[in-house]
Amino acid sequence: MNELEAHNLHEHTIRSSITVLLFRGAVAWLLFAVLSYGVDELPIVLQMLVDRGTEFSFFTVEDAIQGLALMHFVLNILYGGLLLYVVLSWIFEYYIIRPDAIVVRQGILFSHEHLYQMEDIKSIEVHESFWGKLFMFGTIEFFAHRAQQKVFLRSIENPHSVAAHIHEMHPAPETVELTSARIGKGK
Repeated sequence: MNELEAHNLHEHTIRSSITVLLFRGAVAWLLFAVLSYGVDELPIVLQMLVDRGTEFSFFTVEDAIQGLALMHFVLNILYGGLLLYVVLSWIFEYYIIRPDAIVVRQGILFSHEHLYQMEDIKSIEVHESFWGKLFMFGTIEFFAHRAQQKVFLRSIENPHSVAAHIHEMHPAPETVELTSARIGKGK
């Protein structure tokens, strides 16, 4: 086994939780369903107005139905684009945990990679919401001393075990504070 293969054995790629991906897809679908329902009711409302004697000199009910078909087409395109964005952001935004560093890769078209050395990490916190505790995902926050910034690994599945793994790999564990915090009204 060469040096590169040995190095990659200890490298862990972590993505956002699949539960979060499914939740975002469900929200996109619900948004589409609500908008679609509102568009579907348009001809009925127009027909009720025509039946009450309201004059529409600028368009007919048939024009509204053609407009409805166009609106459905546009909504389907927007829904597909939103779903594509959700999936692509899940694919292209991930974290790599190595024995010497944590790499944060983000971006779909213009990707950015930030490298944080393990000896730079001074504290690690795990944040979980009610839904995160229920579905076992959360955010890992660490402070990068040289960069003087807090870094967030968002929507990580089993965040406590990932944080413990980072803590184990840290070359100076006495400088790492592993805490658990809860996001919510109590914080």
